[in-house]
Amino acid sequence: MDMESRSSPESIKRVTVYASSSNALAESYYDAASRLGTVLGQAGVDIVYGGGGVGLMRAMADTALSEGAHVHGVIPDFLNTVEPVSYTHLRAH
Repeated sequence: MDMESRSSPESIKRVTVYASSSNALAESYYDAASRLGTVLGQAGVDIVYGGGGVGLMRAMADTALSEGAHVHGVIPDFLNTVEPVSYTHLRAH
């Protein structure tokens, strides 16, 4: 594959992010998730993520939203009874 046919960061419009939904991780993981949200949000990249309102996914989504990103949470219906979803930008699938 030549360099011209590869995606450049400027051509990336949407990414999918799945990460831990645990609140019991080292703070460095939440910092990294927030940094990812900042970078993606500032770059104008849409995000599709696991839809969780806790853990690394929440840290990333909250920061991306604050940077103006469009964030789409996807969470299966059966998880709605296990994990509360408190974001107005989420739709259960």
